[in-house]
Amino acid sequence: MKNDIYQIISRLNRGYLTGFLEKRAVAEVAAALGDIGRIVIRESGTEPVVRVMVEAETAELCDEYTGRVIEVIREKGHEYRC
Repeated sequence: MKNDIYQIISRLNRGYLTGFLEKRAVAEVAAALGDIGRIVIRESGTEPVVRVMVEAETAELCDEYTGRVIEVIREKGHEYRC
């Protein structure tokens, strides 16, 4: 899993997620989801927001994984709104 995380981080080298902690959080979720789900981080082109979208086997997993990434983004001083 550790190698998977670093491979994913290497693909997150542009856009909003410029910090290592944000990239690591996304990579950890992506690695945990494996082939059964996905995570998409998208910066809006029209407003100052980043969308965090997760597809997983259950709603509970979606909430858990989305929450992990949002918490890291919030810790960096960015506002969260649902």
